[in-house]
This record gives sequence, structure tokens and C-alpha cells, in this order.
Amino acid sequence: MELNDAHSDVVGTLFEDTVHRRLLCGEGSFDLPGIVAALRTAGFRGPWGVEILSDTHRALPVREAAAAAYQSAAALVN
Repeated sequence: MELNDAHSDVVGTLFEDTVHRRLLCGEGSFDLPGIVAALRTAGFRGPWGVEILSDTHRALPVREAAAAAYQSAAALVN
């Protein structure tokens, strides 16, 4: 399951917002703890990943981007 977060308001089209403005887990308006809990209740036992589609995130050095993504999601799924 891939996780990300987003602002509460869409900027541009939904597609543009999705591929250019996603946020790290916990930085936006999604109820990620609730989503994770619901998936676990439904029986999901697969791997968790982070999908950050963001111009800002893509501009970071790879190690910094990977560490930030991991830290943001680890708090939710561990």
C-alpha cells in the first residue's frame, strides 16, 4: 500500500495536484492513521510504501528525500 498526504484544497486539476503537490505522511489533511487502521482491520498485511509525487520532494537530494519519506510513514505503520 502506498501512502502520501495532500493539502485540503486542490490546486489546478486533480491530476496536476496529484503529480506535483503531494506531501509527506502527516503533513496534509488525509486521515492517514484512520486509513491505516481501516486497512489493517480489513485484513491488509502487505508492505507499506511511500508515494510522494511532488516537485518539492523530487528536488531534494535522494538520501534526504528517502529518509524523510521513511520517517513520515514509519510513525504510522510501526
